[in-house]
Amino acid sequence: MSLWGRATTHWGPWAFHPTALVLRYQDEETDYAIDLRRCTTSAEVLDWIVQIESKAWGTPPVVGYLVAALCDLLNPQASLCSDGEAWEIDKDDLPSLVLANERGTRWFREHERRGERSKLDRYATEAPPA
Repeated sequence: MSLWGRATTHWGPWAFHPTALVLRYQDEETDYAIDLRRCTTSAEVLDWIVQIESKAWGTPPVVGYLVAALCDLLNPQASLCSDGEAWEIDKDDLPSLVLANERGTRWFREHERRGERSKLDRYATEAPPA
């Protein structure tokens, strides 16, 4: 078991560890974690995305999966930057928000449907890297 507990949801190479509120990227050479407790503003979320994109391993698919994971877990359009307005997630509310959104993501993946969210289902079914 990892330092952060069992991963429950994957987006390509990214795994969510709910016990620690961590998104983790892991391949043969890299083990990188994003503490979601440090994602309470749109600027902090954007900073993580730009940091990952600047890494040698931050390929377009890796960054795309990260954005999908952050959208599923933080729902930034509703919680951080709706209509171009900058909001902040209360640090005390963040764990319950993330865990509720992750439960919703798993539910959506398990139920067939059509619409906006179904495009991510193609990626959600991909096995995490070995």
